[in-house]
Amino acid sequence: MDKQELHLEEYKLCQDTVKHLESLIWRTSSIIGLGLLGSFIAIATGLGKDSLGIGTLILLAAVVIASCWIWWMMSLKWWDIQHTTIYRMRDLEIELDFYQKRYIDFRDGYMQVPVSFRSDQKEVLQYTHKFAKRGIQKSLKWFPILMTTAWLLFIIIQILRIVKLI
Repeated sequence: MDKQELHLEEYKLCQDTVKHLESLIWRTSSIIGLGLLGSFIAIATGLGKDSLGIGTLILLAAVVIASCWIWWMMSLKWWDIQHTTIYRMRDLEIELDFYQKRYIDFRDGYMQVPVSFRSDQKEVLQYTHKFAKRGIQKSLKWFPILMTTAWLLFIIIQILRIVKLI
């Protein structure tokens, strides 16, 4: 195998890694999200209310909150690996004269469109602010915060009910 074939093979492996990590993040967030929200709704609406003491609720809340934050830390690591892999793909694109990832960078405004491009390519790839907003991590970071807040408020309300302050 020559150098270009090796780079092409590595590029394909990088693509597979990026797809796998993206899938992993979304599948685990869906499973954990539905499970945690479902358990909170079940407990908060009174399912099994008579059978669960405050100690059990506190333990359940601790497990749920810890699970949320562990998932979040794992997801951040997965995103770091994914983005590092994408940076490697950009390096390989230069070697292979590919533009798949770099086209996105042009549209995001992170890279200037090369002057050697045709005018119609430059027009399509010009920075339009349309793609520059990245925010899935910003949005998903609220999930563990909201779950932690909801469970803590729920436990506080239960404790206040037990001591008959509300």
